[in-house]
Amino acid sequence: MALLTPFRISGYVDQASIQVGVLGELIKAVRLGRCSGSAGVPKSVVLVGHSFGSVISNAIVASIPGAADGLILTGLGYTGFDFKTIWGTLQARLPSQEQHDMLANLDTGYLDAGDLYSFVGGQFHQPNYDVQVARNAFSRRQLFAVTEIPSSAQHSLLADKFTGPVMVISGEFDLPVCGGYCPDVLEAGAAPVFPASRNFKAYVQPNTGHALNLHKNATAGYAVITDFLASNGF
Repeated sequence: MALLTPFRISGYVDQASIQVGVLGELIKAVRLGRCSGSAGVPKSVVLVGHSFGSVISNAIVASIPGAADGLILTGLGYTGFDFKTIWGTLQARLPSQEQHDMLANLDTGYLDAGDLYSFVGGQFHQPNYDVQVARNAFSRRQLFAVTEIPSSAQHSLLADKFTGPVMVISGEFDLPVCGGYCPDVLEAGAAPVFPASRNFKAYVQPNTGHALNLHKNATAGYAVITDFLASNGF
């Protein structure tokens, strides 16, 4: 039997709880060595997420503390944002026919993140990005289910039994998750979520927006992440 069978799911059904369940099954497969080929069974599993992916990673260790050995959560904040801000930056709308043709069999429960200008406004911070990178990222964007973001509210993110190291890293001027300025709110909101972590660190990546991995100083952010992992034995 195949480990995972690809299928299309309605955008009105695809909720955060399903994503958390899928991640849990993937972690099990990784720990059994089913995804690592000749590298064998991994010694540890560190979840690295971005934005909604960070919410899913946080949610699974909140419910199953032993699911992972460490967390790197990028593009995530715990105060200074609300759903109105998130939806406002997305400028969500029904996808074009061209996008429907590219992603066959998707129903009307899937939305597009608006035009290039709303995309840049929600993801980038001027002038620390390349316009061509922004255009390329926009051209590769994916549709998202209308139920994904609202359904994330059903999950408690309090991971008070997770003892592994945690880094929460967001852009200085992240609009969706910090309301536009993370230094004032990132650590104060994130630290209480992981009270049992043996090494918690909140880091604000300077001069970047939500898509901190696509700004000109992205490699500096990667260095902060890899240094943190190395200092914790990964």
